[in-house]
Amino acid sequence: MRFRGNKRLASAVGLVLGLLCAVEAAKVNKHKPWIETTYHGIVTENDDKVILDPPLIALDKDAPLRYAGEICGFRIHGQNVPFEAVVLDKSTGEGVIRAKEKLDCELQKEHTFTIQAYDCGEGPDGANMKKSHKATVHIQVNDINEYSPVFKEKTYKATVIEGKKYDSILKVEAVDADCSFQFSQICSYEIVTPDVPFTIDKDGFIKNTEKLTIGKEHMYKLTVTAYDCGKNRASEDVLVKISIKPTCKPSWQGFNKRTEYEPGTGSLALFPSMHLETCDVPITSVWASIELETNHIGKGCDRDTYSEKSLHKLC
Repeated sequence: MRFRGNKRLASAVGLVLGLLCAVEAAKVNKHKPWIETTYHGIVTENDDKVILDPPLIALDKDAPLRYAGEICGFRIHGQNVPFEAVVLDKSTGEGVIRAKEKLDCELQKEHTFTIQAYDCGEGPDGANMKKSHKATVHIQVNDINEYSPVFKEKTYKATVIEGKKYDSILKVEAVDADCSFQFSQICSYEIVTPDVPFTIDKDGFIKNTEKLTIGKEHMYKLTVTAYDCGKNRASEDVLVKISIKPTCKPSWQGFNKRTEYEPGTGSLALFPSMHLETCDVPITSVWASIELETNHIGKGCDRDTYSEKSLHKLC
């Protein structure tokens, strides 16, 4: 009788302990992991490691319980996101974000996506795992100086008048395909040809350093190069041709002072190529007169008293 009572008591205690264990088991993974709400990252084009601010760390109030208090992974959400998140330490929740492929700043300077942390659940099978809220991640792709300056034109040409000093004769211009402000900007230009009376400034404007004379050179040929702010030189230098034009004086040009005419050959154009050189000076009116003279008769061809045969002979 006494033995039977003890057996019933043991069964009841076992049942209670079983229920308590079941309740405790149900309460093992009580909390969700926690991460920051926003992360900012930087990655360089030729590298895969992302430097995050703040660092990627997931916390779980179930720690230090195994599985429930551990972080098993991070999950990235978004379309065609070229990054992955990896857990470095399950117990501390430390992780990193790295690029899965080569990044190109020229194609895309920034990437934005969301990330979640999830714990290891209630056992090795990851049952009943819990996820954190979704955090936003902004990553900037830093540029490397992979491109060199390229000139917009194959050749540059200009014409100057001799004896004159110019503030600017012409401008050369190069561009750079890098995405960053530093590496895409042209910081300087340089005239490679030695001992020429020209100089070039950082904006590409060329001017002469002395008055030019056509007697010395009819044309100068200069080789010019460019450097970006990362000190990359232009992939190809450019040729600049500067022609020297004589000093201009307003006058009639393109005519002969003497014209030979054979009687009986019909009409003859006296000045078919004559033109007025204005030297780019505005002209409001032009007046011209033409006089025909002979040097072997006294009064020219106006001889009404002569016969036609005599006029032909004289004139």
